[in-house]
Amino acid sequence: MASNDLFKISAPDLINLRRFYKRAPKQFTFAVANMLNSFAFGTREQALKVLKGSMTIRNPRFVSKMLRAQTVKGSTPIASQKALAGSLESQRFTGWSEQELGTAPKKTRTASLFARAGQHAKQMKRKARLLPGTKYMTPDDVKGKNAHHRAVVLLIITNRERSKEPFVIKGHDTLMDGLYQWAGKGKLKMLQTFEEAKRPKKLDWLTRARKRYFNKTNITSLWEKTLKRTLKLK
Repeated sequence: MASNDLFKISAPDLINLRRFYKRAPKQFTFAVANMLNSFAFGTREQALKVLKGSMTIRNPRFVSKMLRAQTVKGSTPIASQKALAGSLESQRFTGWSEQELGTAPKKTRTASLFARAGQHAKQMKRKARLLPGTKYMTPDDVKGKNAHHRAVVLLIITNRERSKEPFVIKGHDTLMDGLYQWAGKGKLKMLQTFEEAKRPKKLDWLTRARKRYFNKTNITSLWEKTLKRTLKLK
């Protein structure tokens, strides 16, 4: 949240703020920090609404957890004050940066509908995920003349044993590399493909959230409330 957003108010109000700053510079510094923090939390709230209204949300709690507002302390000099609103990035999550920036996704796997119990809006089944520390059978675990033959041998073995555990197929001439599972005797189902995900449609969700917040917020009124709260006036 930039400091120039603090002064989207009329000239007389600016004069009053200047007078307040001269009279109580320390309190004014705290007031500016509180304003920036309000901007950050307000933008985060709007971001939640934009994402929920524009995307398929499979885990609302996760979305809420990954959207953050980073505040600034009132003791920080005004010139250095900055409050942030945005999404967190983790090892397995990019924070919707592809949608906001229109960049290519970093994902190298794509879940199938079967992995989501046949419904796009559902989360992936636990078995459909490549869980860290879990051992999955692959064609490298069996003998064969070449990559395709090893993949075929693995399919024969797992089908014969009626295994219900997911396994990796790679190097097959007709099957895509990915994570598979038998849904019954001879019924092979793909859980994930090991290929780059398609570039998502650009959705500047954070930019929209910020615009929505400032379009609906009366900055003058917010200043009044913030100054009263800073001075502990009722």
